[in-house]
Amino acid sequence: MLTINLVPFEELENKRWYIPDLLIALGIGGAASLLFLFYVNQYKDKIESLHQETAAMQGEISSLQPKIDRFLAKTRQAENLRDQLVSLEHITTARVPRYRPVILLEQLQKLKPEGLWFKNIKEQTADSSLILAGESYDNLLVAQFIAALNSSRKLSREHSAGATKIEFIKVNLHQLSEVGSEQAVSKETNHGHPLVHYDLQIIYQEQAEQNSSS
Repeated sequence: MLTINLVPFEELENKRWYIPDLLIALGIGGAASLLFLFYVNQYKDKIESLHQETAAMQGEISSLQPKIDRFLAKTRQAENLRDQLVSLEHITTARVPRYRPVILLEQLQKLKPEGLWFKNIKEQTADSSLILAGESYDNLLVAQFIAALNSSRKLSREHSAGATKIEFIKVNLHQLSEVGSEQAVSKETNHGHPLVHYDLQIIYQEQAEQNSSS
């Protein structure tokens, strides 16, 4: 039987004819692997950069949050103050009799000095007066309070700006006496010295509105 060998002659001479092709294949595979690793590393760098930017933005947001909270708190305070101003403006410019005690008490509170307080306030609408009883640390504070009441009429007229207000026109001192020392000691506010009790009659009137022509 005749056998024919179809293997090329040069391959019969070189037993390692496949090595160049294998090296080429390995080179191509290695280059592809390196290229793949290069792109993977690039994407890793981009992902790491994005993580860092995200962390930086979160840090900025965290640092701004206290300022945002303070701004919101100030906004709420401003809204509350605006509502209070609207209410006070409505009260101080109205002629409704039920607002008169609020206006009187507000003005008395503004005029009283530190160290003087009220214990009893009675309004007598028949003669437009207040009967005010209270105490203070000494006589000078009572005198200061009376002076402030007397001078408030002039200040009220100067700063009325056309609004309807109540002014104090006369102050009568009915009583000025020392409170018992035992009571003063029990209060522990005047270092054992007797407090001063006062009774005042304060006559008031509603200030007429002033227009721009006056």
